[in-house]
Amino acid sequence: MTRAGINPQAFERRSPVYRSLTGKDTEYVAVNGGAVVSSTGSPATEKEAVTRLALCDLSLLPRMGFKGSGTVAWLTSQGVSLPPGVNTTVRTNDGILISQLGMTEFLILPDLNHAGDPGHRLMNTGENNETAAAGTYRLPRQDSHCCFAVTGSFAAGMFAKLCAIDLRSHKFLNLDVAQTSVARVNSIIIRSDLAETVCYLILTDTTFAEYLWHCLVAAMAEYGGEVIGLNSLIRLKT
Repeated sequence: MTRAGINPQAFERRSPVYRSLTGKDTEYVAVNGGAVVSSTGSPATEKEAVTRLALCDLSLLPRMGFKGSGTVAWLTSQGVSLPPGVNTTVRTNDGILISQLGMTEFLILPDLNHAGDPGHRLMNTGENNETAAAGTYRLPRQDSHCCFAVTGSFAAGMFAKLCAIDLRSHKFLNLDVAQTSVARVNSIIIRSDLAETVCYLILTDTTFAEYLWHCLVAAMAEYGGEVIGLNSLIRLKT
């Protein structure tokens, strides 16, 4: 049981790294049928860490994908502004991130402020006769991939130890996407800055979640990186 009284084991849905997150000062909030870490310590400590170097588990936040020959036309018919090309991202007016991973494949991520209740029609669209007829199909990104956020001025330097892509701010721009290897694991990296703070979202196969998490924690140690909760990211954004 955590300080906030929410036990992640009481939920049917759990983060693949929840065992690595539990501590005496860990606080949780119920999100999307599971328990997401909202804080790991004092707000002052997290506020300093998040702008220097911090790691946050976002695996339980809702996400989904669409793929198929008719996906571009179908998304356009829904009034969605599409990214400018493959390996780029667009943020909608209501904060939803839409990343283009291939000519006919898109990944949808929620706004952090509404992580528990995304409220966007794309996030709630199920595969049905209409979408199938349009040549687009829903991809189960919620369960197939974990999702972590790495923030702060030392993030790119930390990634240099794990990834061959140059993620420095003048090379890897905000809303760029890289499909690459991180710690020898195939991963998707999306740069999605929070106000003035650099933020990278990392998605990889759920089966590698714990391995990648521990690799990131170890790589952060040199820079004094910290594990933080969702509230710190939301405070940055707002």
